[in-house]
Amino acid sequence: MNTQSSASAADDGARFDMLVRGTLWLLALLAFGNLALTVLRRIAFPYPLEWMEGASLSHALRLFAGDPLYVAPSGEFIPYLYPPLGYVPLGLASVLFGATLPIARLGAVACLVVTLLCVGRAGQRLGGSTLSGLLASATFALGFGYTGAFLDLVRVDGCFVMLLAVGTERTIAGGYRTALWLFACSALAKQHGALLLGALAAALLWLDARRHLPSVLGVAFGLGAAFLGLQFASSGQFARYVLELPMSHGLRPQLLFSFLLVDLGVYLPVLVLSMLLAGRRGALTPPMLALVGAAIAASALGRAHPGGDDNVRLPAFLLLCATGAALLVPPILDRARSTGSRAIWLVVLLVQLGVLVQPPGAHAPTQKTSAQFAALQRALVLCAEGGSTAALDYSRLGNRELAHTMALSDLRMGSAHALAAQGTSALLGLLGSVSAPDAVAVGEHFQALDALLARNFVLCERLPAPRLPTGYSPGNRSQGRLEQLVYRRRVP
Repeated sequence: MNTQSSASAADDGARFDMLVRGTLWLLALLAFGNLALTVLRRIAFPYPLEWMEGASLSHALRLFAGDPLYVAPSGEFIPYLYPPLGYVPLGLASVLFGATLPIARLGAVACLVVTLLCVGRAGQRLGGSTLSGLLASATFALGFGYTGAFLDLVRVDGCFVMLLAVGTERTIAGGYRTALWLFACSALAKQHGALLLGALAAALLWLDARRHLPSVLGVAFGLGAAFLGLQFASSGQFARYVLELPMSHGLRPQLLFSFLLVDLGVYLPVLVLSMLLAGRRGALTPPMLALVGAAIAASALGRAHPGGDDNVRLPAFLLLCATGAALLVPPILDRARSTGSRAIWLVVLLVQLGVLVQPPGAHAPTQKTSAQFAALQRALVLCAEGGSTAALDYSRLGNRELAHTMALSDLRMGSAHALAAQGTSALLGLLGSVSAPDAVAVGEHFQALDALLARNFVLCERLPAPRLPTGYSPGNRSQGRLEQLVYRRRVP
């Protein structure tokens, strides 16, 4: 009788184990399928998915053409506030296959694929099984929309996050020297990487200063040399754009608390709790704990920045997927646990994934958006009557590029900075000169610009601003750009 009961219990356990494993594989396949469908619906869109894409492509092309990125603002070009490395995958794809937004997105998608593989490998190492890695990577894939749908865009985010992912995998594997260099490179793609580099360096020195000091000093010397090289090559402009100007924007404490309370407490509580439990029982090394803490700090500071969008969640989310999501799987697979306990852990995982999931069409461009862009482009051509055209909000939409709205807004947000007046004056000077485009589309409104347009241009057409599927849309009421006003230059 006891033998039969034991055999029956073993059969029940085996069936439950198969059910659990099948469920985990199915969840992973659904997550990757959802992401693939989302990206496929976006990648070929010929217009911007997010309003910085066109100007980011221009930055990447300038980099590969050998033109300086960090220059005094002019009417044609104002640098963004990012370091240069994040533009490399975008520029490489464009140089090899063509300078269009869909082609440049291939560079970002390649970075996304590497990121998923590295998150999976990190989770596998930490959780001790293929399924741990698979669920870590799948959770990150499901968070594509939660983090703002930025990782397939012509922006620096894809390269930045890829470097964080590879560095995290190397840290878990014990390849600390390589990890230090990777996080140093991430700081040259986006400034937040410096926080993770500093945290890892501090943790390594705390563990064994004699062993790790040469590596830390070598990386610090390399990063310092890169900074000085960029500073010298830009005649001192590099630090003004990537350090001084962002710092002049200030921080909003209420936004910081919003990240800590809403994101960590509402969207990611399961991952946070799993990570904390793992740290308490020693499953995470001090370097990994330092990286998770630094990633959360980077995301919190990014949210507190007045211009921070949902992409600021990426560092914290990536590290929580590689740790918290991966370490949710072992208790689900542990046959020594009771069936009820394993079922509870599985339900907890399902709840966390359910909070993150968004349908493939949530961030896909609509036919209406496409029609709005086509109408705006057509209006520019008709109003120019065969002449030159430019769109301040959408670089590369016309046949001339002017200073982009977002770059100008970055300068004006740091209103106390000398670059703000310089950039505004440069744009207004060009629009008031004989070199101005024959037609210009404007969404930005401020008194000096409106006055100049009234003097030198005639309103030709008034159109709704296209609603972008990602980021701060110029059609959002909070941004004050409900319309695109197309002006024709007055004939002298």
